[in-house]
Amino acid sequence: MKKRHVLAAAGTALMSVMALVPPAHAAAVTVVDGDDSPAAADLLRVRVTHAPRQVRVRLVHDDLLYNGIKAGQGATIFLDTDPEDAGPEYRFRTGLNGGTDYVLEKVDRWQGRGTLVRCQYRLTISWKDDVAVLSMGRGCLGRPETVRAAVKVGETSHEGEEYIDWMTGPRRYTPAVARG
Repeated sequence: MKKRHVLAAAGTALMSVMALVPPAHAAAVTVVDGDDSPAAADLLRVRVTHAPRQVRVRLVHDDLLYNGIKAGQGATIFLDTDPEDAGPEYRFRTGLNGGTDYVLEKVDRWQGRGTLVRCQYRLTISWKDDVAVLSMGRGCLGRPETVRAAVKVGETSHEGEEYIDWMTGPRRYTPAVARG
């Protein structure tokens, strides 16, 4: 192999590895939930990243379905930004099938009504990779010093069977992630 080709291959390999490196100064935590539900939307992993300007929550599932005819899938991400206050301060609700909608709300507790949060946030779903990623500016959450998340995934089959899968158990949070 020519020296030029070796250098090009090495450069390509280095760029591939660098693409996997998280942004500078971002703090993150990953929680493994494991394969613990018969539902296709079974939650496998959750990663919370708290960067200087952005908060991201990445959900990895067993099998996300674009078409909701076989099963309707959805997720709720509860965000705790005040360690002194029991329960979440924010709730993000979304469907996981194609054509879905989503909403970020300020809440006082786990259930009940919330108040719509008006800010820039988005959800991206890769049905090929079975991944959903919530991204938002830190301002959406009041620029907290720490963030932790609890995640609940639901699925209803076309036969009417319902499955609920909480990350590691009902109302359990990831460890708190300080701003990076």
